[in-house]
Amino acid sequence: NLLAGAQLSGPHQAYVSDITYIRTGRSFSYLTLITDAYSRYIVGYAVSRRLTTVASLQALEQVLAHRPTGRRPFIHHSDRGVQFTDGRYRARVREAGGVSSMGAKGDCYDNALAERMNGILKLEYGLDGRFRDLAQVRQAVRESVWLYNHDRPHLALGFCTPAEVHSLC
Repeated sequence: NLLAGAQLSGPHQAYVSDITYIRTGRSFSYLTLITDAYSRYIVGYAVSRRLTTVASLQALEQVLAHRPTGRRPFIHHSDRGVQFTDGRYRARVREAGGVSSMGAKGDCYDNALAERMNGILKLEYGLDGRFRDLAQVRQAVRESVWLYNHDRPHLALGFCTPAEVHSLC
């Protein structure tokens, strides 16, 4: 767990990631979220019908496209889900200059910020409901992420929004 001792001074130094389910029809779809640990800005996300590494890689590619060029190495922190331990995923993090960090097995507190993001989007933005289909889920996620990033002030951010803090640095 490299995140535990990290002293973050700005965005793009560490990202936290997790996957949560969303009720869709009679089954589930899955949301991968990747959040900047400093600014709390959601920098990557993907919704998929199945719990696969492909969706997590899509979210990671969004993060990497968003990173300013010439940035120093970064920490990518997650739980020990198979999507994040997959060799392809870890190789892509390494290729981009990142180092993988993971919490202890079965300890949700080691990835508390990522877990908190799931809870905020579900409880405050309605993603805990049941959606008709994958298109409706994707639309709801897109809107929720935008509102969270641009309209939700945080006490930990001096009552600024994640977008404000993310763009200042």
